Amino acid sequence: MRTASSSRRPIVFLGPSLDQAEAALVLDAEYLPPVQLGDVWRVAQERPGAIGIIDGFFDRVPAVWHKEIIYALAQGTPVYGAASMGALRAAELETFGMIGVGDVFEWYRSGALGADDEVALVHAEAEFGYRPLSEPLVNIRATLNAAVREGVIGQDTAERLLDTARDSLYPDRNWARLFDAGVGSPDEQAAMRKWLGSGRVDQKRTDAVMLLERIRNDLAGFRPGPRATRASSFGATVLWEELTRRETPVAAILEEFLLEGHLPAEVRHGVARSCRGERVDWLPLLMADPRWPDLCFRARQKSSAGPAAVPHDREGVDELLGWFFGVRLGWPGDLPCYLADRGWFDERTVVGVAAREAAFTCPAA
Repeated sequence: MRTASSSRRPIVFLGPSLDQAEAALVLDAEYLPPVQLGDVWRVAQERPGAIGIIDGFFDRVPAVWHKEIIYALAQGTPVYGAASMGALRAAELETFGMIGVGDVFEWYRSGALGADDEVALVHAEAEFGYRPLSEPLVNIRATLNAAVREGVIGQDTAERLLDTARDSLYPDRNWARLFDAGVGSPDEQAAMRKWLGSGRVDQKRTDAVMLLERIRNDLAGFRPGPRATRASSFGATVLWEELTRRETPVAAILEEFLLEGHLPAEVRHGVARSCRGERVDWLPLLMADPRWPDLCFRARQKSSAGPAAVPHDREGVDELLGWFFGVRLGWPGDLPCYLADRGWFDERTVVGVAAREAAFTCPAA
């Protein structure tokens, strides 16, 4: 059976800035898709060793809230940011204790950069590895600076190319379009085209690697810098309460509690009230249990395993229930009481729970 032992590994939100296979060579972590609203709140419940934010969504879905990051910091989880959305949030939340890494972060922190679209780009979907389909402005800046330092183009040409890129919408930013703009002398254009193959600077990738190295070194024993005390004075608001209730998969986590051998009295009473049609505020009730972090982790891992195959024929149902009660649960002594305590009064409910558990613990079955 899978356990929550890996929940102490750092969690890193990563997309187009760095290939995940390359990232895994730098840091042993759980890599999740680019961060969006609610993600940091959910993984903070698991108390990971650290949270790293590199890439994040902001256009098609709501962006990660600042308050989610402040919450994680208040719980004692170090949060790092670099390269893209992570650099933005780190510059904004440094005084709360978020740790920024890399040049893009430094540019935002110093005020040299201010616009969010400096790090924006178009990329492929997850199944294609989030491959970049446009060039982020921070990479164009870094590349033009390098071209000037190496004498490939003059400062004036670099500034005009940067202005051209800045005036374009972020999906349209790429080197082919910049060259088509005809900026600079013919000799500079030819030199730049020739040099770009080996001279292009991928600043976002560089900063992403730096973040992973920083987390790795900090977790190896080099303590991160002192954090501001403001993060410890986290205050909930009405909007925050709405977010946490909306973004927490309470039903899935409750199911993990019900699968535990020992069912606390508070949970049993909550199930009884729910069966009577009463409203139960499950979130604070479950969060008070010391098993909450591990069971949040397990619920998330189970949901990521995909949908369970539920048998519909009698033979299949009997086989599944035999495994569930005989192998997974070890035949509870008082089965009717066991089922009643969990509110599992009909076979369909039990079969659903058993199928999800079987798909998670025996994925090859």
